[in-house]
Amino acid sequence: MNIEKEKIYSRMRKISEQRRQLSKQYFKLKEELAQKDNVQPNPLTEELEKGLEIKKLNDNKSFERDKIYQEDMRFRSCKTSHYVSFDRISKNIIYILKQSPTPISNKEILSRIINEFEMTLSYNNLSSNILPRLHQDSSIPVERVCRGFWQYKK
Repeated sequence: MNIEKEKIYSRMRKISEQRRQLSKQYFKLKEELAQKDNVQPNPLTEELEKGLEIKKLNDNKSFERDKIYQEDMRFRSCKTSHYVSFDRISKNIIYILKQSPTPISNKEILSRIINEFEMTLSYNNLSSNILPRLHQDSSIPVERVCRGFWQYKK
């Protein structure tokens, strides 16, 4: 039994060595081809292109976020620091729900409001007052999926 295992292990080592040699040959040929084309090989080109696509998507999101942030600053200048209007909270919640493809829990909504929009809000106030008011208002496209989970109506 041990002799058979040793034979298998030796074959596996030979295969891995052959693979290493083949990959070295492949990269040498690739460099030669790039030199003949007078083009420097750039392994990051694909990653950069993907990054640009992601950046374009993030620019649209940042525009919406900046718009909401400007409204928040206007509200902050008008009211005292402890008061947060329902309009301001509802716009931020709608923005959060619109960004998510899946329903979001109350806790996640609260943590994102606190972290992204720097608002002070209690969990009880959010779950007992604000979210039910959003659900009752027919002009706001928010629906309750199940207990404690909310989503944007499409």
